[in-house]
Amino acid sequence: MDTKNRKRKNRCISATDSEWQAVTEMARVAGMPISRFVLQRVLTPSPITTDADQSALPETAQWDQLHAVLTLMQITEENMTRRGDTDRLEAIRAEVEKRINAWQLGF
Repeated sequence: MDTKNRKRKNRCISATDSEWQAVTEMARVAGMPISRFVLQRVLTPSPITTDADQSALPETAQWDQLHAVLTLMQITEENMTRRGDTDRLEAIRAEVEKRINAWQLGF
């Protein structure tokens, strides 16, 4: 049936505050209303991947990347603290947490 000509109805879903915050942020980034974003994500087929598919890099390369990221994070934290940018540093940390939470939810 043609879904464009059917009237949409309000529906309800349950989510924790952090889940809803992650969905809201992802919809904002996508430039879409939340309901349209959720429907598109749910109704768009995605390839099923195995754990092996999700980890394309060898474990040693993953550890090397983690080491590099942690080193850069420490340098950045020290520089921002020295400049007095602690509010900006906390804002960045909060944004990273939102992205990680969204990733963990599969967004």
